[in-house]
Amino acid sequence: MHNFGMPRVGDIAFARLFNQTILYSTRVVHRHDIVPHLPFQDMGFHHVAREIWEQSPETASPPKDQTYIVCDNSGEDPSCSDSVPVLQWHPKDHDYYMGTKNMYCTYDKLEQVIDRFN
Repeated sequence: MHNFGMPRVGDIAFARLFNQTILYSTRVVHRHDIVPHLPFQDMGFHHVAREIWEQSPETASPPKDQTYIVCDNSGEDPSCSDSVPVLQWHPKDHDYYMGTKNMYCTYDKLEQVIDRFN
């Protein structure tokens, strides 16, 4: 299973069970993306393993310019995205992963889809 910009979805017990059940899983975190830092660890949430920390620029970039750090298997490696200070977290970094701009289902686009079925 591969996730991009995944928030914390459970506590440490959930993370352990997930890691035992899903043997191959990665979470890609782009630079200072704010979403993977939510909800806060202080609230009892914990990431599943393994983080791949993408160091690529904030904008679309060719594959040769993309760099990644493979983090430890804890789910909360203090030398990876957890090392980014809170005031440097940024929603803009959630817009790009692997050099590609994410396409969101905005309200306007959702209205267009709904109008097609009415």
